[in-house]
Amino acid sequence: MVFRMRAAAVAAAVGVGVAVSGAASVAADETRAGDTRPVVFVHGLHAGPGVWSSMKERFEKDTAGDFPPGRLHAFDYSETTEDHITDNAKRLSGWLSSEQLGEVDVVSHSMGGLVARKAQEDGATIRRIITLATPNHGTGCCWSPTRHPWQACQDMWRDTLFGTESDFLKDLNAHAHITPDTVMTYATGTDDGQVAADSVHLDGAVNLTIEPETSGGSCIDPSVHNSILDREKVATDSMNFLRYGAAGVSQQSVLSRQSSEP
Repeated sequence: MVFRMRAAAVAAAVGVGVAVSGAASVAADETRAGDTRPVVFVHGLHAGPGVWSSMKERFEKDTAGDFPPGRLHAFDYSETTEDHITDNAKRLSGWLSSEQLGEVDVVSHSMGGLVARKAQEDGATIRRIITLATPNHGTGCCWSPTRHPWQACQDMWRDTLFGTESDFLKDLNAHAHITPDTVMTYATGTDDGQVAADSVHLDGAVNLTIEPETSGGSCIDPSVHNSILDREKVATDSMNFLRYGAAGVSQQSVLSRQSSEP
């Protein structure tokens, strides 16, 4: 997600985590056997399928051979990323249907996670969703519902001072059916400059955080925000979550958010 406007800083508060068990002992061959479910990569705002080159390469080179190129797909909505998220969710659902992919798993970045989650809510056959640096509770870079040029930003605005978020996000999160085996979120540090960890993490999901390798990042500098796409551990955790759900990922936490709203 690349923002080219001045905006209020994103809050850096992190939600309260409740630790759960580490990776369970899983009979890998039994669990993986016959799983050829397609994996769909969904990019974010002002991006395109090319952002996935590093991660897709890691998937393809997986030593277990579970993610051959024919299993990996990328949804391209690069020409419409500024549209309302609901509209792009409909495009994703239509594309999944036209490609006849059946039930899929999704790996998404930034706003792409909201597109995937909305598509699933509206009936797309998605089993597991991974959201990387996704503003699941909004972003301060879309700090005002009236002072920004993009419809997508209307859906992602977050008032970090009062803890309020857009009607779109309130509705999406109110209707979410999330379990540790169906949703994994990943944040970069407490705040990657565009999305804070407490916005990335979701009630009931497996919520992970990786420390940034570089400093900086802001609403007009997406370098830290985008760096999560190139991290080997993030790719490894993502593959293991797609294989085994929560049991495949160590150092888990299931977030218990404390809302500031009444």
